[in-house]
Amino acid sequence: MIDYSSFNRACSALYLNIPYCKTPCSYCHYLDNIAFGYDHVPNQYVEMLCVQLDEVLRHIDCQGIESIYFGGGTPSLLSNAQIHQIQDIVEQYRSDVCEVSIEIHPGLCNFDVVDNSFFTRYSIGVQSSDRWQLGRYRRHSYSMVEVENLVSCVRGSMVTRKINFDFMLDFDHVENDILCVASLQPDMVTFYPNTKDRGVERHQRVQMALKIVAKHLKGYRQLYRSKIIYLKQGSKPSHYSKIEYEDYGNIWGIGHNAVSYIGNDSYLCKYENGGSWLEHRNHRVGERYLSALMNGIPVAATKKSIASYLPKAMEEHFFRRVSDDADVCDKHIITSDCDLLYLPDSEYMRFYEYLKRELPTIYSRQFLAGIGYGD
Repeated sequence: MIDYSSFNRACSALYLNIPYCKTPCSYCHYLDNIAFGYDHVPNQYVEMLCVQLDEVLRHIDCQGIESIYFGGGTPSLLSNAQIHQIQDIVEQYRSDVCEVSIEIHPGLCNFDVVDNSFFTRYSIGVQSSDRWQLGRYRRHSYSMVEVENLVSCVRGSMVTRKINFDFMLDFDHVENDILCVASLQPDMVTFYPNTKDRGVERHQRVQMALKIVAKHLKGYRQLYRSKIIYLKQGSKPSHYSKIEYEDYGNIWGIGHNAVSYIGNDSYLCKYENGGSWLEHRNHRVGERYLSALMNGIPVAATKKSIASYLPKAMEEHFFRRVSDDADVCDKHIITSDCDLLYLPDSEYMRFYEYLKRELPTIYSRQFLAGIGYGD
């Protein structure tokens, strides 16, 4: 069983998994964990999710929860009634969560996106501004006109919300996607390289496309040193991404195939025969945080995190400070534990050799997969 008391600290979040989709997208890696052929979420599933949610919230200090994230699958298949059912349980225990986010499929949305009072952030899966490319991704049910109408309706609401756009990074269409961002002005945009592709040529095309984004996406800044995530000037990153990738906080997964990260441990939730159970996945000391660092270091990680889990690396002149690009090992540079550091491209190979020398092989492989965008 989970030690509920270990969850009770700041920087915590809930993840609610809705594992239902109409059709599988061509780039999806979660086909075995999703039920297809659905244009709505079964009420029986929502009932089970609400039972688990109530059980968790009764046992934890809800004041530590900063963010709630609805993912999937296609969580926008939830109906108004189902969302209100979930909202009532959350508000029974806490009514002032900083952020409640949901992923939205532009062509498959069953709830009232305009007048809904629960969500504060919509993450819209645009994926491509090109209709032919959407067909290749098996996302036939919408066009850019419908995306534009969706954004217009959300912005016309009395409720203020942040809007994220997600794109699959495609070299042949990236300039049109940049024009789409310039026109619709989302608060945050992410360009995801298709990790089902492989090979040197694919990696070169990804790098070229990312250079085009960096050069031509005006009015946006990189999230720290990320090459794929951009924030509109004046906007802030989501609370959920900060908890997951920067603070390495606790995340409680609610729903079938949802994963919880509590301290250094993780748990996989399964719904079977009308009930739920948790599979405890033990980690060696520091393993969860080291794995997170392998993905986070090229973008940003706190000095405290790096010094705690990679103490020898701190003396090797690998890292630079995000804010001013200063070498943090320079004797004239003073840093604090909360300073964000990153690993520049020029140090990738030297850091990789360090990992191979100092840590189990899994970490050097994770690092390569991170900087190679899955390859």
